[in-house]
Amino acid sequence: MTQTFGGATGDDAWIAGDSTYGQDNGAIFKIGWFYPTTLTAGRTYFGMGTTGALPGLMVDSTNTDELRFETNNTTDGRWITTNADITTGKFWCIAVMSAMENTGPVGACRIWVGDEMTPPQEKTVSASVAPVGNFTGQSRMVVGNQGSSGTVAFQGDVAAASWIMANGAGTPPFDLDTFGVIPQDVADKFLMRIIRPWWEGTIGIDAVNLLGVNCQVVHWDGISTRAIKRSTSDVGDHSQPVTMTGLTLSARRPARLPRHDWVNLKQYVPRRVA
Repeated sequence: MTQTFGGATGDDAWIAGDSTYGQDNGAIFKIGWFYPTTLTAGRTYFGMGTTGALPGLMVDSTNTDELRFETNNTTDGRWITTNADITTGKFWCIAVMSAMENTGPVGACRIWVGDEMTPPQEKTVSASVAPVGNFTGQSRMVVGNQGSSGTVAFQGDVAAASWIMANGAGTPPFDLDTFGVIPQDVADKFLMRIIRPWWEGTIGIDAVNLLGVNCQVVHWDGISTRAIKRSTSDVGDHSQPVTMTGLTLSARRPARLPRHDWVNLKQYVPRRVA
């Protein structure tokens, strides 16, 4: 089963974070299964923060089969796909990765899209608006809207979503060499070790081992009122409450889903038998 969004423009599901993400030296990765029934400009797949807050991934305003990612600055940075080719009436696996650096400022964004039959592939992304002013972070993870209690609800079903967030304190996260830049080798590594296994439903410890320090990983199965959480410091509660507004259950579900507790899987060590 999945949750249906879009009966009202304020429909959303949000999870409180333990820290602030999307600011200077930060990086965010998000992935989910989405079944759009209508593609209306500005309706948001992923968001963060409170009402109307960014960063977020949404339906583009010029070509609604494309995706637009925006950051939160004095002038918001904006990146748009040119070959996502999203359609209604089917499940899409959509992933986005962003990295931010206040000096400049400099931002980077990469987006991957697949469906139930086609593994996600990286799409062409163009920088439409350069960010001006410092990046502002948010602590809430939101699926299906632009900020908790926003007014741009995604229209359709959401089956599951995961977030990987890093505040980058001192050392670039996600195996990045430089803050605010996502080189191709890191994008390819995420594709092979996180995105495709997530799409296949086989994601596990290999993904968690890639993340490095200062990361928080959260997975919501699309139904439960709690999300599974893991911090690389491995301290504190291993779940977070999910607040859902205006959602209704649907019988739709994609062919594959990742296991609900994948973020807390431990390295398997075979037992030696004498």
